[in-house]
Amino acid sequence: PSLQSVLSVGVFYPGGQINWLRYITTMKKRSRFSSAVSITAVFMTLLYLLVAVTGYSAFGAGIDLHK
Repeated sequence: PSLQSVLSVGVFYPGGQINWLRYITTMKKRSRFSSAVSITAVFMTLLYLLVAVTGYSAFGAGIDLHK
């Protein structure tokens, strides 16, 4: 797969389901597809959590929710 298609799985993971058929047909070992999706889900969850914690620690106390 091209770099663009690989990035679309990771960067746009929640909306990437439409591409799954394309990815599964290009895999050498299709039986590992569910494992690949699970690993990607865990990785992206950790990445989103890291971004959320970093953002909150940098800006969380200074945000006025009543503006």
